[in-house]
Order: sequence, then C-alpha cells, then structure tokens
Amino acid sequence: MYLKSIEIQGFKSFANKIKFEFHNGITGIVGPNGSGKSNVADAVRWVLGEQRVKQLRGSSMQDVIFAGTQARRPLGFAYVAITLDNADRALPIDYSEVTVARRIYRSGESEYLLNGTVCRLRDVNELFYDTGIGKEGYSIIGQGQIDRILSDKPQDRRALFDEAAGIVKYKHRKDQTLKRLESERDNLTRITDILNELEKQIPSLEKQQVKAREYLKRRDALKRLDVNAFLIENEKNARQLQELIGQEESFEEETNIAAIRGAGHLPFIFVTDKESVDGRGHSLGVTRQEKDATVSLDVSAYIGKTVDVTMFVKTSDKLIRVGVDGSEPVCCAEVAAAADGWTEIHTKAALPEG
Repeated sequence: MYLKSIEIQGFKSFANKIKFEFHNGITGIVGPNGSGKSNVADAVRWVLGEQRVKQLRGSSMQDVIFAGTQARRPLGFAYVAITLDNADRALPIDYSEVTVARRIYRSGESEYLLNGTVCRLRDVNELFYDTGIGKEGYSIIGQGQIDRILSDKPQDRRALFDEAAGIVKYKHRKDQTLKRLESERDNLTRITDILNELEKQIPSLEKQQVKAREYLKRRDALKRLDVNAFLIENEKNARQLQELIGQEESFEEETNIAAIRGAGHLPFIFVTDKESVDGRGHSLGVTRQEKDATVSLDVSAYIGKTVDVTMFVKTSDKLIRVGVDGSEPVCCAEVAAAADGWTEIHTKAALPEG
C-alpha cells in the first residue's frame, strides 16, 4: 500500500485545483519559505479527519479555506482527496484503489467521501486503524512534531506507540464496548426501578382484576336479560297487533262515524249487506227487501223533528227504507244503481214522537 496522489483545491494557499502524483520511491516537495510545503502535510492530516484547529495552524476550521489575495477573491469551500494503492488489501475494503476526500464550506457544513460515496468520520477512522496513516499515526510528522513527542507526558506518547504496535483498533473497540456496557447497566437500573414500582401496584391491580371479572360477568347476564325482555315484549306487541288487525277487519265496513250534530242534520247512516248490531236508545232501522238491518245511532235529540239524512250505501238493494225502533219507515231512498263501491244518498225524514 502506498500513496498515489493528493488532490487539493481551495485549501489554505492552494486556490487552484492541483494534483500531486507519487510513485514508488521517495518523493520530496521543496520550495522557499512560505511557499506552502507544510500545507501539503496539513491537507493530508485534515482529510484523514483532524478536528483540532491548532494542529492545522489556524484559529477556526474555516481558516483552512483559501482566504483570497489582493488579486484574487476568496473561495467558498476547501476540498482535499488522497488516493491510496490497495492492491495488497492492507486496508479492510474490497477496492484496489481507495480515495478518501473531505469538503468544507464557509457556512460550516462539511462532508467525508469514501470512493465518491458520502460516509462518516467514524468510517474513515476505522479504515486506517493500525496502519499508521490516521491523524494520530506516525506516518505524518509535521513541524515541531519530534519536539512535541519528546516533551509530551508518557501517557500522551503512548498513543503513538499503540499505533505502531497495531493495538489502537482493539483499544477503540474496547472503549466502545465499555460505553455500551455502561449504557446497558443504566438501562438495567432503570428497568429494576420500573419493576419495583410495578410490584407495588400488584395488590391494587389484583383487586381491580376481581372487580373487572365480576363486572364482565354481570354485564353478560344483563345483556341476556335485555335480549329476553326484548323478545317477550316483541311477542306481546305482535299478539296485540294481530288482535288489532282482526278487529279492524271485523269492523272495517261497520264503522260508525262520530255523530255530526248540526242543526237539524242526522248523523251519517251506513248500509251494507252485512248484518248489523243492535244499539241502545232510539235508533234508525234500515229495511231491505230480504231482511232488516239496524244501524246503531242515537237519534233521541231529533225526535219530533224533520231532519236531513245522509246515507252511504254499499248494497245490491234498489230501495232503502228507514224507520225508528222498528216502526213504520219515516223515509225511503232509492239506490240509483247497484255498485261495488259506496253510494252517497241524501233525503229528509220526519221523526215522530213516542
């Protein structure tokens, strides 16, 4: 595995897009002071995920973007990409070439790309564990790096030796596992608290369970009683309906309309071929040729008077005679024509006294 190329645009002093290509052997970048030699190393460190601004010799992360000159306007972004030859599969990824890129905008937004696909910083870090290429790796030694390593505390220098020994990946995994264990321990504590709280509610819930079962039992019983009561009431109503229908059919053609007691006007008389029923008090008798029929109407108020008589006739008879309590007819009416429907006849009758 070796570094094949570095592509830089808008990073620090590199306003124009530039690509450094490397081959087998040693490649040196030379130039006068201030020409940007250290910026190349900073670009590699930055694209590998460096987050400490001081390591990049700046005051904020936006300082890595080309700030412009008197003759050129500043740029709005910085972009760096490094390409590594991975023919020996030293990196745990199934590509013969691996390109890692980072882009940042002046708005503060940034992104990492792995072979052109957006990825996380964590993915980049895990890719270079134990290779010595990471931001903390020994492959990048910047200005003053040797002095800093020699002056650092032993625990700070240990990170460099861990990287060289190839155990950084395992220590990182250990730290992540410990964090997950701590999180699970907190979850277990929370679950224990919840269980303790629920155990306190068990006696009350048991009482509510008994009440709920009793309620369901009585509710079902009440439902059965309601259904039975409905069926009984429905059967009763059905019988009453049948009785009313029978009465209606029995008296359909014998209906006695309420008396219209106007001045000198007798109540309506209905005459049919059916036998009529005797009434109380004075009543008008209807005489037919074959036999007599009595219409039950009280005419006490009209005795000794001459009144108008309105008859609705539904009979095959040609002549209708009307008398009081079986006496001689007080009036006669001819039926104009026998018909299946009702025929209305108007006449006058003098009702004798006694």
